[in-house]
Amino acid sequence: MLPAISAVTVVGVPESSVAPVVVATAVAAGTTGSAVTVSPVVVITDLDSDELGSATVTLGGAAAGDVLGYGALPTDVTADVSGGVLTFTGSATVTEYQQLLQSVTLTSAEAGLKTVTFVVTDADGNPSLVPAISTVTVVGLPLAADPIVLTSVINVSYTAGSSGVAVDSGLIVLDADSTTMTGATVTISDPAVGDVLAHGSLPDGVTADFASGVLTFDGSASVSEYQQLLRSVTFSTDASALATIKTISFAITDDQEGVSAPGSVAVTVLSLPVLATPVVVTSVVNVAYTAGDSAVPIDPGLVLLDADSPNMSGAVVSIVGGAAVGENLDWTPQEGITGTYNAGVLTFDGVASVAAYQQLLRTVTFSTASGALATIRSISFVVTDDQDNVSGTGLVAVTIVTSPLEIAPLVTTSVANVSYTAGDSAIVVDPAVSVLDLDSTSLQGATVAITGGFLAGDVLSFTAPTGITGSYDSAEGILTLEGTASIALYEQALRSVTLSTGSEALASLKTLSFNVTDAEGTPSLLPANVVVTVLAAPVNLAPLVVATPVGPIYTAGNTAVTVDSLLGLIDLDSANLTGATVTINGGLTTGDVLAFTAPDGSLITGDYDSVTGTLTLSGTGTIQQYQEALRSVTYASSGTLLASVKAIAFAVTDAEGATSVPGLTTLTVVANTPPLLTTALLGTYINGTSPQLLSPGLATLIVDESSFLQGAVVTIENPENDTLSFTPTGAIDGTYSGGVLALSGLGTVDEYETVLRSVRFSSSGLFQTGVRSITFVTQDQQGLDSNTTLLLLTVI
Repeated sequence: MLPAISAVTVVGVPESSVAPVVVATAVAAGTTGSAVTVSPVVVITDLDSDELGSATVTLGGAAAGDVLGYGALPTDVTADVSGGVLTFTGSATVTEYQQLLQSVTLTSAEAGLKTVTFVVTDADGNPSLVPAISTVTVVGLPLAADPIVLTSVINVSYTAGSSGVAVDSGLIVLDADSTTMTGATVTISDPAVGDVLAHGSLPDGVTADFASGVLTFDGSASVSEYQQLLRSVTFSTDASALATIKTISFAITDDQEGVSAPGSVAVTVLSLPVLATPVVVTSVVNVAYTAGDSAVPIDPGLVLLDADSPNMSGAVVSIVGGAAVGENLDWTPQEGITGTYNAGVLTFDGVASVAAYQQLLRTVTFSTASGALATIRSISFVVTDDQDNVSGTGLVAVTIVTSPLEIAPLVTTSVANVSYTAGDSAIVVDPAVSVLDLDSTSLQGATVAITGGFLAGDVLSFTAPTGITGSYDSAEGILTLEGTASIALYEQALRSVTLSTGSEALASLKTLSFNVTDAEGTPSLLPANVVVTVLAAPVNLAPLVVATPVGPIYTAGNTAVTVDSLLGLIDLDSANLTGATVTINGGLTTGDVLAFTAPDGSLITGDYDSVTGTLTLSGTGTIQQYQEALRSVTYASSGTLLASVKAIAFAVTDAEGATSVPGLTTLTVVANTPPLLTTALLGTYINGTSPQLLSPGLATLIVDESSFLQGAVVTIENPENDTLSFTPTGAIDGTYSGGVLALSGLGTVDEYETVLRSVRFSSSGLFQTGVRSITFVTQDQQGLDSNTTLLLLTVI
């Protein structure tokens, strides 16, 4: 018998030396004097080496005071810093070098943009071909001569007769040029019998005295000691006290005799519960957030109250005006409560205790993409108890900060309407009006004007703080304030403004508008309005439109955005309206469109005139029906529109023929920009093996402000028996022919990222080795193409 023989051919694969690839976070931000982590995420890949031999971190344009720092070194790695270059030398694994580069920090004494590059070299001596680059924005902090008292809460609740409640356990004392304080006062406005302010341990050398509602501390101590002392202050009162609100103000003096502006906290004194509906009490007015940073809690001190229900059945947290591209609300789940997030609305459902819902809402966070523009977003909180009673809205503003800009100040009022009887003593218009300015600490002027319902005999007056003067024009109804002073002093002046009229004045609605101008000469974009209802003999009163001053941000060509979902209507003597107009008063361009949705069961119809930019509604309807119709108004434009600000005015007419003063809001339109695409740079494929992903995971990223993309193309520049395949997602499909994979169909950015990450390469046949040049490009819904990326694939 003969043996069976098989011949085995062993083919050698030529050795190749592949350079490592390093990818870092594109941007980071921090303040002067603080260590900023340059890139909290660093990814290093090396197809033929498990270890690296060295790495360098280079600071472009290094200046005196710039310092590069780092964390713990691997066992055999040393570090050296010289002339803005940080060098790590020594053998360590790819993972150890990856963790080491993630720990690199930059501390700079001057504000500005700093460029930091990362280069790594593997154990075979191959350096990374393309350096990873991070841009660090260093923001300078303003100095102040006087100390500053920052309260961390707006309101705390206290039940009369219970033990003392801490007024503000998170209060902060700041002083840019003093480390020692010499005294402080804590004052109860309008103290009553039984009201008591107490305190904790006194620092050495500091005494305390309480009399007539004023707690006085005297003696020198450090900033931190006075901060801790003021945090220990508690308020209490007798059990017989009536329900009321006490304003408690803190002021402090430094060793240079600089006196802070007062920081105030309202203490809500509760007696017998009277509320049938739940109440949402927010503890902050505004939180700051830097675009692209990790998510920020919106209100960790939020309080829920319900006098007659121990349980809640649901809650809604909304980004007022709808979410812009990249904006997100997140939360920490609580047992028994489910949550879903969609297009700026976070909805919770499930019966749970008041405490459980309070803890849930305290965990809600806000975040957005690093490319977001500087703006202010309003976040609303609404809850429903297990008796289907719905609370009022709790609002918190989130200030989104990017690079330093010349930003207009913002004036916000705390009330929408106050009542006044003609001929009575003057009434304070708004005791809590506030001013926010992201790039200025001082103002140079302000006006308070009676912009609606002004009549002879109307008088505006105020109490002038140091450095501010004022004059009233009785012919025009305008109170003008002048003089450069801090924002706190201008707030004090505006909060003291009063209105009075003669006893013969007729019943009317008077709209008072607050405007300010900051130290750089930038005026507030929109007035903050308060309506004063003057009571006298009944007359035909015009309706009132209350609009949100700052509306949504809209990307040209995207799906329509709601203009003002919180708009309100008030009419003191009419139950019905007969018409309304919504007009683009400023910035009207070809392609602008206003639309609305008629409420179910109403007789309201509408027509839009593109020449004048006016949407006209007609037909008799209730105030609630017209409010619903106006809240549904949307704006859209063509994709070619340039960046602009649209001023949109709402006006209504009641059944008696009285027409309101227009309610104004602004809508910011940003120009559509091409998508930004990143893919993997290098890859390796062994000829004849199963199909291999070209650019998986985070290697493929698309950044675009459009609602949808409509296509993408992946091209092999020199195909040789090569094939590209992919996994369809949603409405996205495609075909491959002659080295070109063409993808089409409307899809979101996430869906197109998923499809491009699924693209696989395969090849077969002898002698098909070599380097393939593979390009990627995407196209958005408006037809703009992204940048073209190149991947070099080595076939062996």
